[in-house]
Amino acid sequence: DFIKFMKKDRQGLDSHVLRFFARLDTNRPIDMDRCFIISFFLSDDTISVFEPEKRNSGIVHGKFIERSKIANIGGKYYSAEDLFVGAVVNFRSHQFVITDADEYAMTYAEKHRDD
Repeated sequence: DFIKFMKKDRQGLDSHVLRFFARLDTNRPIDMDRCFIISFFLSDDTISVFEPEKRNSGIVHGKFIERSKIANIGGKYYSAEDLFVGAVVNFRSHQFVITDADEYAMTYAEKHRDD
């Protein structure tokens, strides 16, 4: 949707990307300490997941899930309302627990609480 893209893509230095910090919801000891950054792009409702480098972990860092629209278990695509601190989300058979959010995501959530 071009109008949505122009409205929510970028205004000055404000990029309209909600960033959340998450961990894998797993019992595997090797995966319990892995941290991820989930980015939700408001312009087209796409999601990407990135794993920052963790020295000497033996796990390849970088892009974990390519930017794309991701459907939840019910078949509907994830929206900004589905992502909040404490939420458990399932992206391509990987279950994440959102542990924190950046300042822009928190401000956006407060402003759009009633939407």
